[in-house]
Amino acid sequence: MRGIAKRACGLLKGCWRTLALFEIAFRLFSMYAVFPACKWLFNGALRITGLYYLTADNLIPALTNPLMLLCFAAIFLAFSLSAMLEISCLITCLDASSGPERALDVFQMIREGARDTLRLLRPRNWPLLLLTAFLIPVTYLPSAASPLRLISLPWRSLGKALSRFPYMLIPAGYLALVLLFAGLTMCAYQRYVLEDLRARDAFRGALRLDRGRKLIRLGQFLLWMAVTGGGILALCYGLGQGFNRLIPLLIPSANLQYRVLLPLTAILNFVRSSAPSIACYAFISAAYISAMREAGEELPPQRLVPKRDARRFNAILFYALLAVCAVGLALYDTHIRPMLVRMNALEYVSGHPTLLIAHRGYSADADENTLSAFQAAIEIGVDYVELDVQQTADGVVIVNHDKTFNRVFGVNKRTWETTYAELQLFSAPRTGECPPTLEEVLTQCDPGANFLVELKDNGHNPNLVQSVYDILAEHDCLGRCMIQSSSYRLIRAFKDLAPDVRCGYILSFALGSYAPLQAADFFSLDYNFVDDQVMDRVHGAGKDLYIWTINDVSKIGDAVRLGADGVITDDAPLAKTLLLDSAVETPLDELVVAPLEEALSPEEEELEAEDPGQESPSEEGSGEEEIPDGAGGAPAAGS
Repeated sequence: MRGIAKRACGLLKGCWRTLALFEIAFRLFSMYAVFPACKWLFNGALRITGLYYLTADNLIPALTNPLMLLCFAAIFLAFSLSAMLEISCLITCLDASSGPERALDVFQMIREGARDTLRLLRPRNWPLLLLTAFLIPVTYLPSAASPLRLISLPWRSLGKALSRFPYMLIPAGYLALVLLFAGLTMCAYQRYVLEDLRARDAFRGALRLDRGRKLIRLGQFLLWMAVTGGGILALCYGLGQGFNRLIPLLIPSANLQYRVLLPLTAILNFVRSSAPSIACYAFISAAYISAMREAGEELPPQRLVPKRDARRFNAILFYALLAVCAVGLALYDTHIRPMLVRMNALEYVSGHPTLLIAHRGYSADADENTLSAFQAAIEIGVDYVELDVQQTADGVVIVNHDKTFNRVFGVNKRTWETTYAELQLFSAPRTGECPPTLEEVLTQCDPGANFLVELKDNGHNPNLVQSVYDILAEHDCLGRCMIQSSSYRLIRAFKDLAPDVRCGYILSFALGSYAPLQAADFFSLDYNFVDDQVMDRVHGAGKDLYIWTINDVSKIGDAVRLGADGVITDDAPLAKTLLLDSAVETPLDELVVAPLEEALSPEEEELEAEDPGQESPSEEGSGEEEIPDGAGGAPAAGS
């Protein structure tokens, strides 16, 4: 064991930069090319078959539908080929580090890996292809960049089911078979890649190698993975917790905290995702070399022509790619993410993203629905700033939530009875500002900011929809704004004017067939009335669901685990930190950790049952609601 471990460490020491370079490039390629393509294929097949969203209720029809079966086969083929590319390149890289005369640059390794991957498509190599497909769950579940996570599967519900007897026997049996294959054919991939053997010969060679010591080798492998894999995960967890506690003490600005934590979290996420695979194949490569030498067999010669400066070339590329990633992370929060949000393309970067929406701005140090509150939220780096608009007596579109100005400005006068000139005399207690106009918000706040504009239906806004549309169009802001309202009539009218603008319907709770409403691209629902069934119903109609107004750790975490497309919150810094943490969760976390935490903490559910209910985003009614035909329920007063 000591000799193999020492040799494995030596292999890693000789090529760690090259391994890191390849892993960074491979994961970027997988996340932004292979996996989105598979997700598009999967969701497209769901739409064509009329299933739309995979749940426990329609799992059997999905597994018996020929088109879905073909889709599953194509996806698993893509995943298998992707996994084989990584395996082959890692093995080739580790083999090249065993001596200076075998040094290769990363492009040679990728070409060799692509050649080995394409060889899997030959009929004689299908047994190895099937083995690779069989290993996909155990290979990808620990990875935050897992392709399994990028497809909309009910992971949390699946985790709950698999944690109960007798369904728990399924993962137990699967893991037992994985260990059996690992013990019998531990070096099959080395034989296939390094000796250029076909699958049957590679399996035979792996079975012949280390004959009589396979159980010992398997035990050594499990001990190595427990020490290295467990150590890596523990180290990443400890550093992550340390950063989360230390950075806020050193940096007071919530926005700057996030921008410092983002690259640190990305690095830890990369190490946590990549290092176990690298450690696994380092041990197997070392065991392969030891077994070959003990058997008196020669190591296969290097087929590719070694390059004298290959390691220096790989090191230069590694640091260059590292610099590019650092620049991308530095610009992500300020430029890249807002652009992706406007393009509705964030899911191709974050898998299933949860948008962060600042409720009436960020009012910790400023009054709600004021320019200061909006700018504070923008500086924190939220995806959208939510605001409420109404019209004054002279038709000016202003930002104000209540029917009066009493709660924020201390003036007990109705909005529609107040002129714009009178508003200039109002003063917010903390910042001294008067209620801003929508035009002022769009022109004086950051031009790259996105806004969620709520149309208030107070019964005295006859031209609100047209006026808001004219302002957004005049300032070319239709592309960075979404519209929502508790009045379906208003969002339907706005949708008629701007079909490409995303519009949402606000509901406290709803009964009946509200999900297919054509004018609603998304729904904003009260936290207390959202569960798995509601989420599945909305997603099944191809719509998004935002949850309001949630300000504590457990509720934001629940919203993310449910699959909420957006959270509307008053505490943007807290929500942003929690969303950053959730972005590095893996399917393994969702399958195992979340159900385990729930099982160990039943008191949380009891406390929530005693909770009288989350305060509605509105403290006052917003007028009578028009309930469209076919949808029933009680509308929210507005967020």
